[in-house]
Amino acid sequence: MFPALYQRLKIGPLLGESVPGTGTAVVWDIQLDKRLDYGVPQLGFMGRDGRFFENQEIVPDVPVAADPSAVAAGRDPQLERSIEVLQQQIGPRPAVQSMPRD
Repeated sequence: MFPALYQRLKIGPLLGESVPGTGTAVVWDIQLDKRLDYGVPQLGFMGRDGRFFENQEIVPDVPVAADPSAVAAGRDPQLERSIEVLQQQIGPRPAVQSMPRD
């Protein structure tokens, strides 16, 4: 739900991969057999427009594929692209002049 609200409120560009809409709270029941999981959707969340988040795909403004091999090599392509987009938004840094020493 966070990415959907971030995008709807136009806080900034959303980067990454498309996310299928879920936005439903699930309560997990404890089973006698611990190998079994049983979840029941209990609560759906909706936006101010009255639409539930369920089945509302979130498409990023800047698509960036997740690359597990890059992450395994110590890189994060989504973070790298995010930094590039931010640098484009803020423009070049002004030159810093050093103060003369006495």
